[in-house]
Amino acid sequence: MASKEWVRFNEDAKAMQFRAIHVEKHGGEFIYRGKSRGWHWVNGNSTPAPKVESFSKKKKTSKK
Repeated sequence: MASKEWVRFNEDAKAMQFRAIHVEKHGGEFIYRGKSRGWHWVNGNSTPAPKVESFSKKKKTSKK
C-alpha cells in the first residue's frame, strides 16, 4: 500500500506543487526513479557544503 506522501508527490493532480513546497520547507531535491517507482525525495542537507571564501583582488595598474 502506498503512503499518503507517495500518493501526494506522485499521483495527485497537484503533485508538482506539493514537491516544490516540500523542497522549500525541508530542502533537498526530488529524483525521478522511473514509472513504477515515481519521485523520491533526497535530503540535501545531510552533508553541508564546505564554505569557500573567495577574495577577489583587483590588479593594480600603474600608469606612469
